[in-house]
Amino acid sequence: MDQVTQSRRLGSKLVERIQFVCSMCKFRTFYDEEMSSHLQSEFHKEHFHYVGEKLPKQAADFLQEYVLHKTKKTEERRGLIEDLSTTIQQIYRSQDLTQGLGIEHFVKKVEAAHCAACDILIPMHFSALQRHVKSPLHNRNRRIMMENSKKTALAVARSILNNKQINQKLDQYIKVVT
Repeated sequence: MDQVTQSRRLGSKLVERIQFVCSMCKFRTFYDEEMSSHLQSEFHKEHFHYVGEKLPKQAADFLQEYVLHKTKKTEERRGLIEDLSTTIQQIYRSQDLTQGLGIEHFVKKVEAAHCAACDILIPMHFSALQRHVKSPLHNRNRRIMMENSKKTALAVARSILNNKQINQKLDQYIKVVT
């Protein structure tokens, strides 16, 4: 195994340990404020409401606790890292594929927004972003994507609950709650 592959593998393990993840919503971030904001967002609440309609209430409540517990565990692991900001910057730098290219290639990294619903890149200009999010095509795609996202969250929820260890924790949770 070459050094670059080994370095990337170690980097991805570090990312897994220090990146906040809401597995139900497929949300990932390195920043605790963004995670906190996500957990209180309408997007997150809608996903759990949908899951709560399809699964027993206690299972949905357990999954919410599960996500909060994972967030707390991530906070604890991040607390063990000496210089978290520098570590996050190093991770971003290692993911920048333009770094190895010389100026003679005329390639540079640019800021853009990716609309996953429409699968397009939008220049990071206020008017371009506003024009896109107000377009009828985006609104149609956004609604479709939201429905698909909620269905995916339900599949993830069922997958989590099918894990033997987690199912045992759910049983314990139900005993405590009832």
